[in-house]
Amino acid sequence: MTRKQLDTVFKSLANSDRRAVLTVLNEHPGMTVNELAERVNISRYALMKHLKLLEDAGLVRPKRNGRSKELHYRPGPIRRLMEGWLADHANLEQVEQQAKEAAERMTSEFNRLMGTPVAEVDPIEPASPPPEPVSQGSANDGADPLFGTEAPVAPAAPTPAKTPAADPLSWMLG
Repeated sequence: MTRKQLDTVFKSLANSDRRAVLTVLNEHPGMTVNELAERVNISRYALMKHLKLLEDAGLVRPKRNGRSKELHYRPGPIRRLMEGWLADHANLEQVEQQAKEAAERMTSEFNRLMGTPVAEVDPIEPASPPPEPVSQGSANDGADPLFGTEAPVAPAAPTPAKTPAADPLSWMLG
């Protein structure tokens, strides 16, 4: 794939309306321009501009059927992009190896500067799954919504005794 072809495919995929056009044509091959314009909710004029770029990239192939054009999605350029350029630039194993080597260099440099070895760190364990949700129960069943157990019941408050604050004259009358 030449650089110009590569640029054209990337440019055509960079726009969300064009990606929507490709998605619709993949799901419904043979749509006409008018049907497609209604489906993706853009003007016919804007759609024609998008289709021109998609045709230039080789992602859409129009086919004449009488007076109308049927549009068909062609995944070949995306497949070539994935097998070529993306495969060359998305080598995750190489990136992982480079990260490990950088961590080893940093550890050895730290040990050299500090004079003491850094303890080996275990790889990060995946997080445990969240606990199962607890049934909320009804409002009157005594269940605590946070812990799912019987909610502690506070002791009943004592009946207020007559205190100077409650009845200011009761202490005088004795």
